[in-house]
Amino acid sequence: MDLVRCRVASPNQLASQRKTTNSSTAGGITRTKTASTLCQMTTKRLLDWVRTNHHEWLGYPSLTSTVELQHQIWDTCLTGRLSLCPLNESPRNVLDIGCGTGAWAIDFAKAHPNSRVTGMDLSSIQPSTVPSNVAFVVGDFTAPWDIDHRFDYVHSRAITIGVRDWGKLVDEVWRNLEPGGWVEFQEYHLPWTSDDGSVVECPKFEQWNQEIFRAAKKAGMTPDAILQVPDLLEKRGFVGAKTAWTKWAIGPWAKGAREKRVGELYLEVSAGAQY
Repeated sequence: MDLVRCRVASPNQLASQRKTTNSSTAGGITRTKTASTLCQMTTKRLLDWVRTNHHEWLGYPSLTSTVELQHQIWDTCLTGRLSLCPLNESPRNVLDIGCGTGAWAIDFAKAHPNSRVTGMDLSSIQPSTVPSNVAFVVGDFTAPWDIDHRFDYVHSRAITIGVRDWGKLVDEVWRNLEPGGWVEFQEYHLPWTSDDGSVVECPKFEQWNQEIFRAAKKAGMTPDAILQVPDLLEKRGFVGAKTAWTKWAIGPWAKGAREKRVGELYLEVSAGAQY
């Protein structure tokens, strides 16, 4: 899994960039290597249906539960940390794009009672009882954001399937961040890999691994797009980029208590994706 973070330059930093031709201006990004839930979404027609009928699609209990399980995996991998950005104690305005069930936004609001947290998603599937400092809006984060204020921190998690144009998204984040504000992308990417290369020793799995990647590309999605996002952030003018990596086990046979727990949760995610 990839975690990418970065910040908007302050006026002084922007002035310095104009004088320096070789200065680094990339924003931070985090990557996550994990299994995609695209198992059956191998055609553009089906992906378009999912986008058009997003509310009904996520409304199925099994898929909503899958989103909640994914939140538990992230929580376990990051040892309870909701952000890797060096935020101040309570950023004033926070936005979670593609918030799904709202689990991250709710947890962040509880941990930062002085922050105003907004969750944006195409589907209104979030709980009705939430902390007083969190609100949810129905909106398409790939379109211009209709929000009347800027943010100190923009967060996203596992939105790759919904993004066709990362450059456009980066531009929208830039326009909606306060100077000095942070953005953090927490993403997976395909195809799967293994540290020792043993993934290729399972021919059927490796065939699926490569075919699902090619099918997603044909459907207009770039499953490894997060790998290019740091360059997009740099070109746009972000500074202070950092990239962190973590790994998702896909079964409980992994070594280490945390890794085993991630593997157990991932098996449940996989079961939910089979519906």
